Amino acid sequence: MTVASIGVLCNSILIIVIVVDPLKILRRGAWITILNLALADFIACAGLFFELLFYQIEDAETLFLVINKVIFFRMFGQSASFLLLTLLTVEIYLIIKYPMKSRVMLTDKKAVLSCAFVWLLAIGLGLCEISYVWTDLFLYFYIGNIAVLELTVAIQVVLKIFIAVEILSSRHSILNVETLNEKQQDVAKTVMILNAILIVTAFPYFLAKQMEYVERLGGRDSNSRSLRQKFAYYYEPVALLNFVLNAILYSLRLQDYRRSLLVLFKCKCKRHRRSNSTSQQRFITAEKTEMSQTTKL
Repeated sequence: MTVASIGVLCNSILIIVIVVDPLKILRRGAWITILNLALADFIACAGLFFELLFYQIEDAETLFLVINKVIFFRMFGQSASFLLLTLLTVEIYLIIKYPMKSRVMLTDKKAVLSCAFVWLLAIGLGLCEISYVWTDLFLYFYIGNIAVLELTVAIQVVLKIFIAVEILSSRHSILNVETLNEKQQDVAKTVMILNAILIVTAFPYFLAKQMEYVERLGGRDSNSRSLRQKFAYYYEPVALLNFVLNAILYSLRLQDYRRSLLVLFKCKCKRHRRSNSTSQQRFITAEKTEMSQTTKL
């Protein structure tokens, strides 16, 4: 629950920074996908938080009605997060590989349509997570669901290698050095870090859960299966770090997001100070008025 709370807070701040954009420098490049990624991480963390909270309900009927919706939104957000991170990796690869053509290829309209398609696909994956409501074959849906997420991780690994090769080769190309700016390279490096974290945190969890479901489908009930269940259970907080680290890396590593975050908080602090100083001045003026009136009396 602690990891989920931190994820809700961090992603909320990132969403506010992108929407407000105090310096007017964030709405360029793959900013639409980054905004949708932060929203997906927020939904995933909020869904997990309420899922853990609602499990404390003692009434079985009420719990069943509420928990299904929460589980759907949790898986909906998690699936969208992995799919959007894959989409972001593809966009960054195109920006690195084709710095001039990508301006025509990656328009805001195409980004919105791509994100909308991802959200629709995430709805299907979220429904697979609660397939136990209408079918006894829910284990097949679970296995297929995790297989899709594992495929997204594999695609990101391959694209990450291609991005690394392009960044290294661009240092030896005068044309790429002129067209590929430092901000795009920072975004590319950040995506590579996110993908490396994704491999370390999420992939072992997916593999353990998938093996568990396959063994349950085969009717096996052994000590090895219980060990896999325990591993997936205790490793789940590590896997959840993906939805927290996305926002933290964008806000700390990328200079534009870091500057916008600082400016946003500075503006709020200044407004708070101005309101306090104004109220103090009004209070002092009122006191002086009262004193002058008493003196006249």
